[in-house]
Amino acid sequence: MPDAAPPRLTVAPPPILRRDAEFTGLVLLPRAARIDGRVSGTVLASGAVWIGETACVQARIEAEEVVVAGEVRGTVTARKRVDLLASARLHGELYTPRLTLADGCFLEGRCRAGAADDLEAPSS
Repeated sequence: MPDAAPPRLTVAPPPILRRDAEFTGLVLLPRAARIDGRVSGTVLASGAVWIGETACVQARIEAEEVVVAGEVRGTVTARKRVDLLASARLHGELYTPRLTLADGCFLEGRCRAGAADDLEAPSS
């Protein structure tokens, strides 16, 4: 019997960066969080990261789960799953054991979805 899909983040957590805010640098998130503004740099999360519809993120993102409704440019690595919602635009690289693509989303770049031991992004 195949492994059951892990539970998915269905309700967006409260935003840590609102739509009119910008941040450049390292963002460390100890729990689920939503980004609605602009981020450049690196986002490292223990839990889930929700990239809101108004967000524009140019960063390396590493998290348990990543839900994208806005725009991401960079490398996304999720330990459990990535969900690209209908409004999502992802340009870059994506590494995850489970991937869902909603009708209407945009994905351009390199994608590796599958076994957990293949999650690591290649070293430069």
